[in-house]
Amino acid sequence: MFKEFGIETPHKFDREKVRQALDHLANDEKFDNVLRAKGIIEDTDGKWIYFDMVPGDYEIRDGEPDYTGRLVVIGTDVDEGEMRKLFGME
Repeated sequence: MFKEFGIETPHKFDREKVRQALDHLANDEKFDNVLRAKGIIEDTDGKWIYFDMVPGDYEIRDGEPDYTGRLVVIGTDVDEGEMRKLFGME
């Protein structure tokens, strides 16, 4: 059964922390249950980060501003608290 962690947030994200989070989701055996992640989020410099992740690969690129940040992580047994910590939201 698939489960997702999805959120709309005005939180500003540290770009390096996002890169580290995606690297863990894409390559760490601990996150074998994660099948996909994507987002449009504002970074701490006021720029916007677009990202896509599938197991073994991820891409981060600059994007156009949106009204609020959004990210989603899809997989089995996705833990919301763990995802919030991983992306630096706690």
